[in-house]
Amino acid sequence: MKDQTACGAASLGQGGVVDQVVGAVVPRRRPVIAERAVPLPVAELGSVLREAELAYRIASVDGRGRVSDRVTVERLGWMPGVRLTIDAGKNCSVIVNPHAQGAQMVTSQGYIRIPARIRKQIGIDSGGRVLIVAAVERDFLMVHPLVVLDEMLVRFHLGWLDHG
Repeated sequence: MKDQTACGAASLGQGGVVDQVVGAVVPRRRPVIAERAVPLPVAELGSVLREAELAYRIASVDGRGRVSDRVTVERLGWMPGVRLTIDAGKNCSVIVNPHAQGAQMVTSQGYIRIPARIRKQIGIDSGGRVLIVAAVERDFLMVHPLVVLDEMLVRFHLGWLDHG
């Protein structure tokens, strides 16, 4: 059985996402080697620092596209009435930017609303959960359905386990 989304296929069967996650959690048995263990690489502090401050939140999206998070919108300094452009970005993401001629705006309660055509294109269902990423210094917001976060984590952990 396969689970198909608008942002790509996430296979649940042989070799799919579930098999990858299970494989990542339940490692293969390896023979015991009497050699000294090599420590895992540790990222240097400089590689962790970013050019722009990022703020992350998990939120839900209602049937009218309202994202249930106001904290990141406030953190960006976007007040009610600020006009926005909201577009489907690469890799199943929604990109939100302030723009004087934007077709959308921050609601009077301080929320953003993702238009239905973009929700459909990206695969965000009513009641669906999303990862909100605000690039504070660059003044934009990204919205990712959790399936994108799942993919990121699976790839990260598979890559990490392959180096072990």
